[in-house]
Amino acid sequence: LSSVLSMDGGELFRRIQARREQAFTEREASAIMKNIGEAIEFLHSINIAHRDVKPENLLYTSPHPDAQLKLTDFGFAKETTTQSCLATLCGYPPFYSNHGVTLSPGMKKRIRNGQYEFPNPEWSDVSEEAKQLIRQLLKTDPTERMTITEFMRHPWINRSMNVPQTALHTSQVLAEESHVWEEVKEEMTNALATMRVDYEQVKIKTIEDSSNPLLMKRRKKLANAPPESPGL
Repeated sequence: LSSVLSMDGGELFRRIQARREQAFTEREASAIMKNIGEAIEFLHSINIAHRDVKPENLLYTSPHPDAQLKLTDFGFAKETTTQSCLATLCGYPPFYSNHGVTLSPGMKKRIRNGQYEFPNPEWSDVSEEAKQLIRQLLKTDPTERMTITEFMRHPWINRSMNVPQTALHTSQVLAEESHVWEEVKEEMTNALATMRVDYEQVKIKTIEDSSNPLLMKRRKKLANAPPESPGL
């Protein structure tokens, strides 16, 4: 098996983080989300759920400002057969807990209950359309959550050129909270590791060692059965 890697443009996460004083705009965010949506829409059309979409898994083909963004790392992906499969929330948490404590019990409860905020000043100038889209994506009930088709049809996505060029606080937040993000990434890596199956560690019991109730019942029945009469 040969693997060809041509993504020397780096992570989306790092590129946004490196902007610092250079404004990262809401229109840019919309265009990036549209690109991500197109990749996910294609995967869903061939019955594949990525399940680990996050900035670290979005890589640019080159350092050029107009480089193509690609979705990578399919180690947690699953093939689905129906729309009801894989309804659980996977991947990165949409928020982290206070005081730099990653995935505290309180934060886990907030994730399960879908409790989050749009704090000022970071979100004060962000359009209501963007916030409405986020609310639809973070529904805890998968039956209420936005599908990829609905996502691509949302005006903040399909009319990205009309999205305001509001300067966001994203670069500054990612730079200032870089130590927290590293802790979050480590915590999530550990959490995701427990959800993966290491097939080399799966051991199938022999029939002799099995404690299956039905098998034990049959064993008992055979043990108590009268011996067969010898044939004439």
